[in-house]
Amino acid sequence: MAQAKENNPAPRAKAPAAPKADKNMRKENRISSKKRKGYRDEKAALIILLIWIFLAVCVPLFGPYSPTEQNAEIRNQPMSLIHFFGTDEFGRDNFTRVWYGAGISLVIGVGSSLINGMIGILYGAVAGYRGKRIDMILMRAADVIAAIPSILYVILITLVMGPGIKSMIFGICIAGWIDMAPLRDPGAV
Repeated sequence: MAQAKENNPAPRAKAPAAPKADKNMRKENRISSKKRKGYRDEKAALIILLIWIFLAVCVPLFGPYSPTEQNAEIRNQPMSLIHFFGTDEFGRDNFTRVWYGAGISLVIGVGSSLINGMIGILYGAVAGYRGKRIDMILMRAADVIAAIPSILYVILITLVMGPGIKSMIFGICIAGWIDMAPLRDPGAV
């Protein structure tokens, strides 16, 4: 027996378990590093968006060229330090025209989003507040409007009102608010 005790090493004491707070801190560090990476992407997207908005507003206002002015002497110029994107077949500066178009897209996008949000939220609030029967009638009317492709509304409104920013916004808003209307009831989505 005495030899058995000598051959077997003394039982080792178990290492103390890591405190729970330490494990939670490691988990929080992993989560926060993931959040930081996500915020980095969001910051980059925000910076790109702000640059895009800045250029869309400032280039047409302060640029040396008009987006519509034609100059036959500089037709079809390649890219250069004077004309960053070159010129088209009418001698118009493409860089100025791109950012002028970006400004128009910005106005149409923001304007139609605001109008769609207001109409959809009001329509959905009325439908939800008035009760099940009115809700059913209003939502079925919205379904009828949504059954027609929205591009058809835009084309028809442009034919009636003529081309322009107002007709584009109005055409987009005819059916665009429908996606916002059912959001008044969390069970409806």
